[in-house]
Amino acid sequence: MSGAPDTLRNTPPRPNAHFAPGRKRRGMSTQPSKARVLVVEDDDLLRGIMCDFLRHDGYSVESAENGARGLELIRQSHPDLILLNCMMPVMDGLSVLFQLQSQPPEKPFRVIFYTSYEKKDIFQTAKDLGAHAVIQTPRNPQQLLTVVKKVLAGVEMIDVPAPFPPAPTVPATLPEFERMFSAGVCKGRILLVEDVTDIRDIIANCLRQQGYFVREAGDGVECLKLAKTMRPDVILLNYLMPKMDGLAALRQLKMNPVISYLKVITYSAVTDFSGFQAASLEAGAVDCLQSPFELRALLKAMEKALRYH
Repeated sequence: MSGAPDTLRNTPPRPNAHFAPGRKRRGMSTQPSKARVLVVEDDDLLRGIMCDFLRHDGYSVESAENGARGLELIRQSHPDLILLNCMMPVMDGLSVLFQLQSQPPEKPFRVIFYTSYEKKDIFQTAKDLGAHAVIQTPRNPQQLLTVVKKVLAGVEMIDVPAPFPPAPTVPATLPEFERMFSAGVCKGRILLVEDVTDIRDIIANCLRQQGYFVREAGDGVECLKLAKTMRPDVILLNYLMPKMDGLAALRQLKMNPVISYLKVITYSAVTDFSGFQAASLEAGAVDCLQSPFELRALLKAMEKALRYH
């Protein structure tokens, strides 16, 4: 709850007609093709992926990189639904809720508040400040869309202190990989290397829904270990990570004659992307994506890499 004003802790929330928790308001059931959604999330890649899926499902989407900017857009754009992260720079999600309680906009709206933390006091505070759904950070696009549709229809999802169910268990042995591929139910084997758990989970689930078999690694060292045993068709490799960054892992991979043939797609949100792209291609990557990227750009790069010889 860092970043929340002292008054947030000491002053009980004041209910109002716009933002009362637990109340299903008239006229708030909104069809996807007409609903305006605001995504307030500080991580560029996660924000981009969430926006991409919502747009694909027919929503009109805007986004903000922090709570202060999100508050501005709420008052300017009057969204029907706000997807609000908890921990953000400049102004956190709880502070945004407090400001909306204190000075509610003219137009009614609904809020899905999400967080990676499991502290019950955060869930309870968000509930008291008027959030209509309080959930853990969505790690599966379909789960995100399901929650959005329910909340827009007037459903309350406040008491959800546990995380979403984990992604379905996937086979872990190479023979099982080959069986799936031979049966035509798997487009390819992907090794996803990303240190941020929330981002890794949602990218992995996106790829699985598109028919790919995905294994995950959290840093460059783990990437090299899994690459030797898994021999993936494509490695999707983030740049900035602990222990060993993506470029260092890529260079070591290409120096190892046993796994040097593996195809690698790198990605990053670095300011000097052209420099990173040049370094990646020089080190042996088959493609390089600038983060945040849309899902269709990722899938296009994946299909191109699988055809690459």
